[in-house]
Amino acid sequence: MKLPTILLYTAMVFYVVGVVLNVVGIYESWIIALIGSLLLAFVRIYDRAKSDKSKSSAPTRIPAILIFSASLMVFSAYLMYGHKSYWVLPVTIAAVLEFYASYRMPKE
Repeated sequence: MKLPTILLYTAMVFYVVGVVLNVVGIYESWIIALIGSLLLAFVRIYDRAKSDKSKSSAPTRIPAILIFSASLMVFSAYLMYGHKSYWVLPVTIAAVLEFYASYRMPKE
């Protein structure tokens, strides 16, 4: 596997663990979610920059949606830090966007 793929999977695991721990009631878990979401945002921006350089026929809208989804995950980690109960909304929107992007992503 390539390094961006490994970083992507690691970021997703960190984020999911942070969210699950926050649901359980460990409120310091926002740190784990923040690390995962920042790593995910970095990988998404890297993929977007790489796709711009290649000028392939792949649509550029999908990486932009994924970057917005990653920014929602960072925002939800911030809301976890503030002990807000509506941190679930950005997570839900990000999950829907991730699902849509995975459905619309061209098969390789």
